Amino acid sequence: MIGREQSTNFLRGLSYVLCRLQELKAYWLIHSQDLYEKANIAQSMGYEKDLPEKISSRLTQLFNFSDESVQPVAFESQLSELLRNKSISDVAKIIHCSLIKLVKGQQQRIEKLADEPTFLLLIEASELLELGREKIGSSDALIEIDLAILNEDERDEKAALGQISVLPGRPDSFVYSPEKDCDPEAASACETELAKFIHFVAIHIEVCAMEVCSYNILTYADMPQKFRTDMAQQIWDEGRHFLIFAEYLKSHLDTEIGDYPYQLDVWLKHQKGTGLLEQLAIEQVLQEGDAVGHNLRLIAGLKKVERYPELRELLSFINADETIHTRIGNKWLTYMCEQHHDNYLEILHTAAEKIGKTIPGNVKLRPAMLEFLGFPEVYREHLMALNIPRKPKPVVNKELSTES
Repeated sequence: MIGREQSTNFLRGLSYVLCRLQELKAYWLIHSQDLYEKANIAQSMGYEKDLPEKISSRLTQLFNFSDESVQPVAFESQLSELLRNKSISDVAKIIHCSLIKLVKGQQQRIEKLADEPTFLLLIEASELLELGREKIGSSDALIEIDLAILNEDERDEKAALGQISVLPGRPDSFVYSPEKDCDPEAASACETELAKFIHFVAIHIEVCAMEVCSYNILTYADMPQKFRTDMAQQIWDEGRHFLIFAEYLKSHLDTEIGDYPYQLDVWLKHQKGTGLLEQLAIEQVLQEGDAVGHNLRLIAGLKKVERYPELRELLSFINADETIHTRIGNKWLTYMCEQHHDNYLEILHTAAEKIGKTIPGNVKLRPAMLEFLGFPEVYREHLMALNIPRKPKPVVNKELSTES
């Protein structure tokens, strides 16, 4: 049996390594040229997204009042050695599989009744890690990680994953076009335009959004753990959306991913933002918020022409996810504005100007929907002030009218 202190140290080390594994996967996702591989990495990240927070909760129950994960001794030097000799994808698989073995071994050493909450948490962790391994693949080249011995005072320098590429990876066989080649307004009436539009959304919107959120995890590592969890949530969702659209194109519209040119506008617009505040405003608030309205419009258009009932249902599920992403963006943008004494409206207008958007967007949403999407009261009041009522038509005195 292991004692409370040993159990606590193991969990603190596990939380640290899980966060580093998340960063490895985020870097791998951005640079991978295989879009289906990106989606699988995204699913793996989604399965594990809540584990660090659950570990933190259990640590509090064990009288550990620090919410900070602690670096295991020698882990960063082990990681540096791996990165010198292997690809990021191989390193991620090695760390992932090594953790599964380690977590299962720890389960056997726990006093199951005294430390039952930790025992059950480790069962959940191993099951989720197993699901993640099914998505990214296995490795036989395991390493020994001692999670119970921690660098409490002095930490090793973090192993560098490398510079994030200016542009995310795409298959060499795909054709890039800076211009959108589809007409969303015609998508509900023309099957060819619908195929082009879904193809556009699958790569340009969903894949780019995965990459943008991965960039945020890597670039803003000092944000609270909940921020990383929310980014991983969106990465997971966008990965599923890509797979849904790819399958629908193939099964219903006789189209494969890559049949049409791709764009990178979502990624490029995000990069125009200066710092996290503007980048959150650009991607999660302005673009995801607009996507909610556009999806509602497309669903209504498809329903009106009584076509593609299965697609309408798929879009309804996807749009539910997009509302969550907008809420995430507004939550963290509001949080950051409060922390840094910035003005929410000023940030939003600056971000909109940088990407050539107007406020509000092309699709106007009802106040109740804006509130549900997390837009603060100051924004809703701002939109109400923009809706200047039309001047009333002059009343014609019939008695004085020349027509009387």
